[in-house]
This record gives sequence, C-alpha cells and structure tokens, in this order.
Amino acid sequence: MLIHSYDELERKLAEADSESRRRIFSESLANRDLSLARKRKQIEEAERALQRIDKAGPPQGETTDAAK
Repeated sequence: MLIHSYDELERKLAEADSESRRRIFSESLANRDLSLARKRKQIEEAERALQRIDKAGPPQGETTDAAK
C-alpha cells in the first residue's frame, strides 16, 4: 500500500503542471526518502541487537527449550 502511494506521488510529480505542485510532490518524495532511511536504520539496529542476543546465549541459570 505504501509503495503504491509513493508510485502515485511520483506519477503526479511527473504530470504536475505548475511549479508549486511539483514542489509539493517533490517535498513529499523527499520526506519519503528520509522516512525510509529511518526505518532501514531501525531494522539494522534491531538485527544487530538480535545477533548480539544470539551470540550471548541464554542468561545464566536459564535453560533453552532444547535442554529441558
């Protein structure tokens, strides 16, 4: 759904007949790029955190389901 919205903005930007409309659509697309960059950073941080947890193993005194 979100990608469809961005595609629609790009289409409207290409079809815009006035400078003000082009600027509005262009700014919306720039905001999209910033938003996507923030989401990618959050995903990368979460993946690194999960990797650290996997490397550390279960907390001392706890067993995994496989050990039970």
